[in-house]
Amino acid sequence: MNEGIPAHAERKTGYFSASEVETVLSMLNIIDNPMQDIPLAAVFRSPIAGIADQEMAHLLAVWKNAAKKGQDRGIYGAWQHYLEEYKDREDERAPELYEKLLRFTRELSQYREKAAYLSIHELLYDIYEGTGYFDYVSAMPGGEVRRANLAMLVEKAASYEQTSYRGLFHFIRYIENLKKYDTDFGEASLLGEENTVRVMSIHKSKGLEFPVVFLAGMGKKFNKQDAYGKLLIDPDLGIGTDYMDLERRIKASTLKKHVLKRKTELSALGEELRVLYVAMTRAKEKLIMTGLDRYLDKSLSVMQP
Repeated sequence: MNEGIPAHAERKTGYFSASEVETVLSMLNIIDNPMQDIPLAAVFRSPIAGIADQEMAHLLAVWKNAAKKGQDRGIYGAWQHYLEEYKDREDERAPELYEKLLRFTRELSQYREKAAYLSIHELLYDIYEGTGYFDYVSAMPGGEVRRANLAMLVEKAASYEQTSYRGLFHFIRYIENLKKYDTDFGEASLLGEENTVRVMSIHKSKGLEFPVVFLAGMGKKFNKQDAYGKLLIDPDLGIGTDYMDLERRIKASTLKKHVLKRKTELSALGEELRVLYVAMTRAKEKLIMTGLDRYLDKSLSVMQP
């Protein structure tokens, strides 16, 4: 991304934690109920409202220093108090804040009215176009994936509306339940894009071929954790454990456990070789293998005759 090269990693998680998805879901939350501090703060700080950190701090400071706070509390209360406080005079410490809040107040009122008669996916389209947020995320690094994530949210809303449930409130509860029970969609896929670097595991690459392949992480050691457990189990040889001498207070591996450990290591090495073979046969034209060595100078000196 730093070099302007489009890249895509297919993941099973990360959809709800993507900043663009979180921002739009926060916008839906405050359309349903603006008296929610966390979603309201998220939208205020986003390009939709465009309020800077210092302006947010000033907004809350004005409210906390007020003698009469009214019945509303939190960021919503500070917002309404500020609009009333500076209705007829200018705020020298934050000259642009009043206009930003007033513009956002009008926008939110319109969306709250539209939420009564628009379907969720139509409301999302309206938010994308009306706020310019869709164009904004498209211009960000990884804009193609971000744009696809927002389009995917519209698809999920349209699918949800095929059920018996209706309305913004129920859709928000539906999304909250998906988060609660870790039902993540994974970020939107861009497999149709040709000129893209695809980042994937070796297992995911089975059956696929690419002109150029970078095989990374070759400096790592084999994972032999299975061979170093306290209890080793083999379908043919049975169970191997440590010998415990309670009187002498010593522990040592038994002969059977040494046999199971050796068999487990050989099986693991065989699997690693098969995985390496898969990785090295994915390239059509060029294979580049990269690895790191913390003690490279020392390793090279040992290798030299």
